[in-house]
Amino acid sequence: LFSYDFLCEIIQVNTFRLFFKGCGNSEGEYSYGGFEQDAADIDDAVKFLVSEGYQVDGIIGFAKGGNDAIIYSALYGEVKKIIALAPIIYATNCCMPQFFQDSIDEIKKTGEVMHHI
Repeated sequence: LFSYDFLCEIIQVNTFRLFFKGCGNSEGEYSYGGFEQDAADIDDAVKFLVSEGYQVDGIIGFAKGGNDAIIYSALYGEVKKIIALAPIIYATNCCMPQFFQDSIDEIKKTGEVMHHI
């Protein structure tokens, strides 16, 4: 089982953990998909941290959070270091394909794609 606590102990950095609507201890209702809203929520968190004097060096997301981090970077580009741990790769049943349609052929051909932002 993945543990952010363990990861933070290893790399010894300050962290800010964000639970999206309906996840963890957050309020609101979870929505399948909802990537653009999640990216906007990440952007709000980044702006808040910067306003409080913190430097945001990277974002780590797990599963759907990995996709959210990638989409945040594509839409906002404020944070360049993104680690997506076990992102959703078979997203044909939700809204992900609209963000990666240009990369589908490359993924089918080579099994991967690299986006430089």
